[in-house]
Formats: sequence, C-alpha cells, structure tokens
Amino acid sequence: MVERLTYVRSTYVMCGDLEQLHLPKKQKGILHMQIIEFFLPMDPPTATHQEKKINWKTKSVYPDPAASDARAKLRAHLAQHVPEHPFSGPIRMTVIWGFRKHMGKHSNGDWHTGKPDLDNAQKALQDVMTELGFWKDDCYISNLSAMKIWTWHPGISVILEELGENVYADGM
Repeated sequence: MVERLTYVRSTYVMCGDLEQLHLPKKQKGILHMQIIEFFLPMDPPTATHQEKKINWKTKSVYPDPAASDARAKLRAHLAQHVPEHPFSGPIRMTVIWGFRKHMGKHSNGDWHTGKPDLDNAQKALQDVMTELGFWKDDCYISNLSAMKIWTWHPGISVILEELGENVYADGM
C-alpha cells in the first residue's frame, strides 16, 4: 500500500489567456495557481466537533472523547500533506468522504445518507487543516464541493485549488 499519495500540480497561464479566465488585467506575465490533490486511506471518522458530553455533577460541558480521537486521527493522516507554502487567497475545495461498504447493504458509489452530517464532518476536517497550516484561516475556502458515498476503498479524497483574484474582473 502507498504510504503517501500527494499530487501537487502547478498551472501556469500565459498573459494572453487571462481574458478567457476573467482574471484582472493587472496580473501580467505568468500566473501561478497551486493545486494539491491527496487521498487519506482511512475509515472516515463518524464523531464530529458538534458532539459534547455533560457532567451533571459539576454542570460542565466537555468535548466527547470520540470527537477528540477523530480530530487526532485526521491530524495524523493530514500532517504528511501540508503544503510547503500555505494557501493565501481564495481556494476551491473538493472533498469525497468514502465510507466502508458493508456486504449486501449498499452498492459501491451509493450515496451515504447516515451519520455523520456532511457539514459537521467537513467543518472538523477544515479546522484540523487550519491547525496544520494548509491556510491561515478556512475563510479562504470560497468554493466548496463535498459528498459522502459508500465504497470498497474507504478514505477521504481532497483537492485544493488556488483560485484567481476576481471572477468578474471584466466588469460583468
């Protein structure tokens, strides 16, 4: 099995193509856009940061240990994929959560509609990526696409793409 599978791609666009991309004219010469793709071969965690425990004796709320374990698991798998240069502008993030298919219950590629909720799982992933230094703040994620499926090959597939400065630079 491959220990680390990270694909880093840089796209260079010559200035003649800038008008087609609707990028600002101030960006002359060569435009560099970073793209990182990787797969985390793991059973995706099902506990999220939303889950809390309550100690009724002390009347205190504390994180569910399963949620803390899930964050540690994500941190361990993501650590080897942290980019040398963190993203510093708008990002497109595409994530596929692949949950282990059980014999006879689902077909490979069927939509996963159970727990965890996609938005909570996604937030936990983004928070850990922020802690590790993929970017300064997850507010840089301007375009997000995420899905959950059943699969024979469980894991989390992530694609991060640096976006241009302004989609409507041509005055649209």
